[in-house]
Amino acid sequence: MGGEARVAIESSAADGRAAAPDDHLAECRRVMASRQQLGVATGLTAALTHSTADEAWALLLRVSRNANVKVRDVARVVVRAYTGELDAPDQLLADRLRRHFPHGGRLLQVGTRPPRS
Repeated sequence: MGGEARVAIESSAADGRAAAPDDHLAECRRVMASRQQLGVATGLTAALTHSTADEAWALLLRVSRNANVKVRDVARVVVRAYTGELDAPDQLLADRLRRHFPHGGRLLQVGTRPPRS
């Protein structure tokens, strides 16, 4: 191993930047869950706004940018509003995001999902 590579490895391990395999696995799972939630939110947005998936994704990005909120947080609120599972912090965020969605933010009305038969 070259001197520079060994110094870089030793340096990253010394300052705590080396990730343990369990940490890496946990991060991969978090990223996959976030990615899945982005897909669900995009599909819900497309269905509820009668738009294409690309238009729905563009809307989520625009809301994220205009409200200065991460798109994963916008997606979480969209999904939780649809399922009627908004907790207090997400309800506050939904109230803040509502003005950035078309039609007065009807997409963020709690319990948008139709009741099961």
